[in-house]
Amino acid sequence: MRKAQQQDRGVRRAPGMLSVSWLVLAAAAACAGPVLAREQLTELAKTPVELEADELDLDRSDGKVSARGEVRIVQEGILDLQADSATYDLTAQKLNARGMIRITRKGAVFQGDAIELDVANDAGEVENARIDMPGPGGRATASAAQLHNAKRMTLKDATFTNCDCEDPPWYISASKIEVDDEKNSVSARDVTLRLGGVPIAYTPWWTQPLRKERKSGFLTPSFQVSDSTGYELDLPYYWNIAPDRDATLTLHPTTRRGVMGKVQYRYKGQNYHGELETHGIHDTELEMFRGLLVFDHQHAMGPWRLESHVAASRTNDFLVDFEQDLLDPNTRHLQSSLSAKRLMARRGGHTAIEAGVNWFQDLTVDTNRDTVQQLPYVALSDSRLLPGMTRRLRLESGARLDHFYQMSGDRAQRGDLSAKLRYTQPLHIGRISLAAGGEETAYWTQRGPVQAGGNDEDDFNNRIASMLSARLDLNLSRNYEWGNGGALRHAIEPTVQYVLNAATDQSIIPNYDSRSPVTATDDTLRAFNATNLFAENQFAGIDRISSGQWISYGVTQRFTGRRSADGPVENLATFTIGQRWAPAGDRDYQDGNSVSDIVADLSLNISDQWSVEADTRFDPHKKLLEVADTEVIYRWDEGQAALGYQVNRPETTEVNRDVTFNSSWRFAKEWKWEQEAGYSMEHRNLKSWRTGLTYIHDCWNLKVVGGRRLSADANTHEGGYMGVVLSFEGLGSFGVN
Repeated sequence: MRKAQQQDRGVRRAPGMLSVSWLVLAAAAACAGPVLAREQLTELAKTPVELEADELDLDRSDGKVSARGEVRIVQEGILDLQADSATYDLTAQKLNARGMIRITRKGAVFQGDAIELDVANDAGEVENARIDMPGPGGRATASAAQLHNAKRMTLKDATFTNCDCEDPPWYISASKIEVDDEKNSVSARDVTLRLGGVPIAYTPWWTQPLRKERKSGFLTPSFQVSDSTGYELDLPYYWNIAPDRDATLTLHPTTRRGVMGKVQYRYKGQNYHGELETHGIHDTELEMFRGLLVFDHQHAMGPWRLESHVAASRTNDFLVDFEQDLLDPNTRHLQSSLSAKRLMARRGGHTAIEAGVNWFQDLTVDTNRDTVQQLPYVALSDSRLLPGMTRRLRLESGARLDHFYQMSGDRAQRGDLSAKLRYTQPLHIGRISLAAGGEETAYWTQRGPVQAGGNDEDDFNNRIASMLSARLDLNLSRNYEWGNGGALRHAIEPTVQYVLNAATDQSIIPNYDSRSPVTATDDTLRAFNATNLFAENQFAGIDRISSGQWISYGVTQRFTGRRSADGPVENLATFTIGQRWAPAGDRDYQDGNSVSDIVADLSLNISDQWSVEADTRFDPHKKLLEVADTEVIYRWDEGQAALGYQVNRPETTEVNRDVTFNSSWRFAKEWKWEQEAGYSMEHRNLKSWRTGLTYIHDCWNLKVVGGRRLSADANTHEGGYMGVVLSFEGLGSFGVN
């Protein structure tokens, strides 16, 4: 044990480590005279202090404590000081320490050569300070750190960084930096941003949050370049309006198109939240105003749920010409909607109510005068188990009213009523389901919409339809031992379904929702794949019903199990294949053939590393692969790679055959390479590609990117881009993208 001494001017020295409290020191000082007021004695008694040193001297005459040699002073909750030497003035409550000081104060750690501290006022100064802020506050250095109070300090000839590591790779430097914990701010003038000690940027003034909390102020600017707009600059300002609201206002000048303004507004309440963002620019190249608006809102109002989504573009090619992350740039049909929904659940069933409007914008046409708008609509659906028959009979019913409107003046109202009884009987190895129902749909049209024949006359028509179906699902399974104590379950699930639909003449009624896209008038079957193999209507929507009869049949093989005795249960493989058959007279939906295309779907997890996903449709008559979307994925500890093959043979356009490749590889601790590419086998060229090399550090990232994007028609190139993005922890990004 190191030696400790106490000297009391005539009092003998006692060996050993000394730990005294404020109460003891205050009592000793009081014996020497009225050094401290009674209120101060009470205050000191409540905040005990421990002192530890090689040598400790107490002078009762002036109420000072002097310590030398590995000094440590601890006042719980206030400070923890280590130094070579220190003097504590009990009367003035001032502390002076020198030599290798380290002080923990209000969660912050200060190191330096010397400190003068006014304990009562939480003020003082640290020479040659090195500061570690509490939590994620960052680090700072200064020739002198002036402590104004417990919440505010001024750093002279200082550096500051949000990087919380011993040797930060980036920092800002300035002659003076103000740190205000209460206002959560770091501010400075004549600031230089340095990376690895090398200056890379300068700004005449600087402000940022001390902690990762919201605060009004300018955000880090960003740069990018593209063939369409040239060089671009983002200058964003963040406005912390209230704890539940904020906004970001951005000035976005470009060298080829002019200056764009961006506004993002976010809000959140107890039962609602939403976001609005708009971009607007006077395009100097086209001499016209162009803009984009996206708005989303969700609101829970008791049992009701209100949802709103708005997507609108001022011009058709805004999504292609300008970089934005609000909507898919390949989107050519925008939909805005407002709906109110209520779900009333009960044992064995539910009732749902929905009302709202839908507004569509077609970006492929010059005017949307003929685009059909759906405003408003009201829909009611109900599903319940009927009493008796051991609760196996279910009634499904619905009612719907729609108003369709076109800016050309054409209008139509549609009313739809439907009811269906569905009976399910469990079997020992599966189940059988029977369903029968009817539907009537009525239309009132004004001015003869194109969708109703375009005869410019008011009219009323209706359609009556009936539906009958029978479905058998079987489940045959067997268990096997597998691998090192593992288990495998193989299930074979055959399904057969018969459907008979009958409907009155549908050529005399409009078609609003069994078509695609929103401006088309031709009937459009729903996509035929393994997911829709057993659909009871081959059309989507209400306006068309696939009349006739057919049999759908398919089989699913499913493998589940454990690879080892203590391993988790996994879905190892699922394979579904199926087809439809129709008798003579009911083959219109199969190009006049007795059997349809063959559809298949595969999901295969070969191992923890390898997996395969595939969705195909094969025409057995032409012996052609009509649709294929296959992807082989390989995963390893440092990343994954996926190789895909896609085939699509539209009836009206040329076949598309593409090979895709996507990968992400962290080939070193701090390096990652990402690659995306699409190759057209028909045109024998790269349709699109993107590559990025990223350096990843706890405090900063560097990303080099390059590539080429497609335009909206997915065949021509919109333009190339390249650049560098530099991101700093706590600051955001600089760069070109």
